Amino acid sequence: MRSDKNSEAIAVIELIERCEQLACRQLCESILDDGQIAAGNPFGGAFRRVDAIAKNGIKGVYGDVAEHVINALDLKLKENDITRDEYVSLHEYSRGVGGYISCPPIGKIDKSNIESIALSMINELVGAFSISLMNICNSVYLGAPLYTRNSETGSFQLVDTSNENRSFMCSLGKNAIEFRCTIFPSWMSGYYFKRTEIEAQHSFFNGSDLSDQQIESLRSAYSQFIAEHQEFDSDEDNSLSSIERTDTRFLSQSNTVGKKIVNKLPPETKCIAAAFPKPETIDQDWKKYLSNVRRDAPWLRHAQIENSGRAGVPARWLPHIFAACLVEKKYLSRSQANKIIRDCFKDWIGDWENLPQSCRDGNP
Repeated sequence: MRSDKNSEAIAVIELIERCEQLACRQLCESILDDGQIAAGNPFGGAFRRVDAIAKNGIKGVYGDVAEHVINALDLKLKENDITRDEYVSLHEYSRGVGGYISCPPIGKIDKSNIESIALSMINELVGAFSISLMNICNSVYLGAPLYTRNSETGSFQLVDTSNENRSFMCSLGKNAIEFRCTIFPSWMSGYYFKRTEIEAQHSFFNGSDLSDQQIESLRSAYSQFIAEHQEFDSDEDNSLSSIERTDTRFLSQSNTVGKKIVNKLPPETKCIAAAFPKPETIDQDWKKYLSNVRRDAPWLRHAQIENSGRAGVPARWLPHIFAACLVEKKYLSRSQANKIIRDCFKDWIGDWENLPQSCRDGNP
C-alpha cells in the first residue's frame, strides 16, 4: 500500500511539473466526480482517505471552487468565444477575474502522499476563488452598479445603493477585507453587472499603486460617467449605430482613462477643435457642436472623458478616441488621423497605436 501511495504522489508531482493547469483541471474534475476513481485521472479516490471530507463528500465541500476553476480555465482557452450578453451575473463574472490558476510551489508541498498534495492544491485554488469574489466587492466599492433580473419579464432593474447586500459588498471592497470561501456566497447570488459599465471601470482604474486621493478622484469621475451614460441610454434613439450605443472597444482597449489620466491631462475642446478639421456635413460652429455631445454629437460620447456641465469648466477629450470616431464616420482617413495625432498630440501616440486595428481602420 505504501508503495502504491508513493507512486500516486510521484505521478501527481510529475503532472504538476509538466502542466500546472492540467493538474488543476484534473483535480477539479475529480472533485466534481465526488472523488470517484476515473481512468487517466491521478486524483481519483484520493479523498476517500480524508475523513473530514469523506463525511460530506468532496463535491459538497469544494464543488463551487472546482466549477469556478474549470470555467476560468475554459475562458482562457476560448476568450474569443465568450458570450457578450449585455448583463453578466456576478457568478459568471467571477470566473473571469480569478487571477492565474496555479498550484502551490512544489517546494512547499508535502509530497509524502497524494492526499497531502491534493489538499495543498485545493487550498491554493480556494485562494484564487476567494480573490475573484474580493475583486467583485472592490468593483462594487469603486462604483460599478448592480442589477437584478425580473424572472417573469427578463428585464433588469438597477439595485438601489441602500441595498443591504450591495452595502455589504461595498464595505468589504472599501476596507480590502480578505475572506476565504468554498461556495459562492448567497449575498452575491442574483446580482448582475452591465458589461459596458464594468469594462469602462477597468479603463478608469487600470493604474497601479494609485493613492487614496487618486482613487477617490477616479471614483467621482467614474460615477459621473455612469450617471451621464445611464441618462443617455434611457432615451437614446434606436437609429444610433452599434458603436454609438454600446460599443466599448475604445474604452476597454485604450490604456488612457485610468492610469494615464493621472499622469497627463486630456486636452480641452478648443484644442480638439483646432487640431481636427470640422466635417463638411456639420453646418454649425465646430466648438459649439462639440460643447453638447449628448444633443448634437452622441457618436463622439466615447471620446469625451470629462464634462461637468458647469459654466467655465471645459470638457476634456481623449484625442486618440476622437480620431478613431472620425475615421469610423469616414470624416478622416486613417493616414490623416495618424498625422494629426503625431503632430498635435504626441503624448497620445502610444494610446493611438494601442487601439485595435479595427478602430484605427474605421471598421465597426
